[in-house]
Amino acid sequence: MNPSELLATILANPADDAPRLAYAKWLKANGQPERADFIKVQCDRVAKNRFDPAQERLAKKEKSLLKKHEAKWRAKLPKWATVARFRRGFPILGTDLETFAKRAAELVNISPIEGIERSSGGATVESVKELAKCPQAAQFTELSLWFNDVKDVGARAIAASPYFAGLKTLQLGAVGITGRGVKALASSPHLTGLTELNLSTNKVRAEGVKAVVASSWKLKSLKFHGTTLGVEALSELAHWEGLASVEELGLGSCQIGPDEAKAFAASPYLNNLRVLDLSDNTLTAAGVEAIMHAPWAKNLIELHLQASRLDNAAGLVIARAPEMPNLKELWVVNNYFEDESREEMIKRYGKMVAPY
Repeated sequence: MNPSELLATILANPADDAPRLAYAKWLKANGQPERADFIKVQCDRVAKNRFDPAQERLAKKEKSLLKKHEAKWRAKLPKWATVARFRRGFPILGTDLETFAKRAAELVNISPIEGIERSSGGATVESVKELAKCPQAAQFTELSLWFNDVKDVGARAIAASPYFAGLKTLQLGAVGITGRGVKALASSPHLTGLTELNLSTNKVRAEGVKAVVASSWKLKSLKFHGTTLGVEALSELAHWEGLASVEELGLGSCQIGPDEAKAFAASPYLNNLRVLDLSDNTLTAAGVEAIMHAPWAKNLIELHLQASRLDNAAGLVIARAPEMPNLKELWVVNNYFEDESREEMIKRYGKMVAPY
């Protein structure tokens, strides 16, 4: 295949790494070994679990290649196509949605586009609607819109578009959607392949949680930061079979108290959970004890309990918790511990924890 044919194959199969690796092979054979290495490294990073020991080595190589060649790779795109970052070897654009929808056809023979990342402007209900009608959006595996006016109308446009069927990552933080918008996303016949979903800082409340629980998603990452859940909603989430695939769960600032923590700790589906963020909640010692004594807690690699108004009793619960052999990061800063619990935590967890 010639390079144009290889790029066309990537565009036709956006979720498949094989065409990208075939293109990398062609690049290496035709005098572009650095570009080839970069594609392979980024594909390898995405394919591996983020906790894989190889990630550190791959990240260093990725950083080195970007430092030397990123400006040259960016320069091949039109000036309007601003690059936010690269993923799986190709750009995620920071361009506003309306401009992309109007001019995306110009990129077909230049580079596949992995997605769009746009925060704090450049995404409105109308521009989301325009993007949802853009055939070139079919090559996206990621759409990240933070602090924009997407609202439920925009969520419904995303849900209804067949061009978003390749999405793996959907970040909709602080975009003004409610439980109705989440329900549209969760029932979409086109978004069934999502593996990462972020609905933080929206008023999705219990209705949104219930919509997620009713979905067929097999997510690896799910974040509800800044959402008031309540015991009933958190209990429903905890008993959702779909949690069995979740490795990272974000529940910071969700007004989780000891009752909610106990309901969540009772989940039978969290054996694959590796990262749990419960920061900025009012867990109390009873809530912390429920979480750290849950059978699945022994599998955690990261646990975030910072800024949770935890007192000395909670600190002692943390210090005396059952063995957590995989734990590498324990965040407990900005709490109200006393010397007794601080000293026990430092003795137990060492440099892993900064309990101030």
